[in-house]
Amino acid sequence: MQTAEDLGPTGNDNTYGWGLIDLPAAIRLVRKFDHVTFDAEPVNRVVPRGGTLSYIVDGDNNTGSTKRVDFWATVYFGQRGGRYGPVFGPVEVTLGPYQHVHQTISQRVPMGAPTGRHKYNLYVGEYPHGIWHQESFGFRVTPTLGKAGDLASQQWELLQGFQEKTTVDGSNLGLPNGFFLSQNSPNPFNASTRIAYTVDSGVEVELKVYNLWGQEVATLAKGYHQPGYYTVTWDASEVSSGVYFYKLQAGEFSEIRRMNLVK
Repeated sequence: MQTAEDLGPTGNDNTYGWGLIDLPAAIRLVRKFDHVTFDAEPVNRVVPRGGTLSYIVDGDNNTGSTKRVDFWATVYFGQRGGRYGPVFGPVEVTLGPYQHVHQTISQRVPMGAPTGRHKYNLYVGEYPHGIWHQESFGFRVTPTLGKAGDLASQQWELLQGFQEKTTVDGSNLGLPNGFFLSQNSPNPFNASTRIAYTVDSGVEVELKVYNLWGQEVATLAKGYHQPGYYTVTWDASEVSSGVYFYKLQAGEFSEIRRMNLVK
């Protein structure tokens, strides 16, 4: 069977995702970003000109090695406005083994931004054409309530977010701005897995594992926690294969996630 590699060298159209494929380069790209995931959730979807658009990024390195990825964003303006940007980045984000990052990104929408419904696009990969993962969300720009200002300005000012090069080690991101429980990694697993969580205020914390019948199987964390980023490992070598649930209780915050043990 003829493969993409058999077809010969690639052309310029390779970078746009069509035409002949540079197979070795594609394999390297997949291996480089394998098991690194990013999700984005908008804080607000309606913002006036000159106002602040914010969203929360959750990223996970689900591998046992350090990963470096580029992170950038563009805006697609409706009404035939086309794509504009990058409005943020590219910035290089370094994630340590099994590292989780929970970061709020805020930008000031320029006074010259067209009103109406638009789309904010976030990319993770190797800038500019090595897009490994993309997230998008819609938002709406409304007329400003204050002075019009410089309507020619199209600068998206970064108010809060990743710096030019960010190494995520739980120390240079400041205190978490919310409670969060990540999906365990790896999942499915045999016979140990890691669970990351964040605590944004001093509080009593319990992290427990339950089986399908609601019986407690293990306690992974218990006691008072200072604000910060935490990771625990569950050694499930003494329990049988199956579906399990883990629950984080931190003050009034509570969240449950599911995991699969396969032996």
